[in-house]
Amino acid sequence: MAFGPILGIDLAACGTLCEALRRDNGDLSASPAAECAAFAFRRLDPADDTDASVECHLLKSTGMCSPIDFAATFFSRKYASSDECTNPSAHDNPLCVELAAARGDTRVMDYATSATLCKRGNPDGGPANGGNLPTPRSALEAMTMVGYARQAGVYAFWAQKPPFSRTARRNLHWADAEGHALHYPA
Repeated sequence: MAFGPILGIDLAACGTLCEALRRDNGDLSASPAAECAAFAFRRLDPADDTDASVECHLLKSTGMCSPIDFAATFFSRKYASSDECTNPSAHDNPLCVELAAARGDTRVMDYATSATLCKRGNPDGGPANGGNLPTPRSALEAMTMVGYARQAGVYAFWAQKPPFSRTARRNLHWADAEGHALHYPA
């Protein structure tokens, strides 16, 4: 892509342009040089709350950064939201990078990647390698975790695997939408 900054559009239009370039390419899992891998944006006038226009840059690469690098950064900094990017101040107007939503490498995070990402975090000032996948000790704790996830906009997540047993299935504290307990097969 040989685009300069696109000025005067809103953030949604910037993301839409990036997605349109990905979909125009046809194969969403490929990574040719003509597609949009991410976009960078900055508010044009952060002092004016009525003007949501941005300076939009369509990026064909994120360099050496992978999706897990973006995820680990947000987790380790404990951003409650992307306020720094979508509601900047006149004195702090960063150029923010957002990954294209249709990237093949951001669709599903497997168990190993989830466990690795969780270990990268430093929850509540704990040890540098602290943090584990959720392991509820009761049904109440499991449903509380689901509630917190939903509140944060998360609809699916990995949980810690129970100890393996070759002889009997392990009943879990998690329940399905109909209230039936889930189990881990033998």
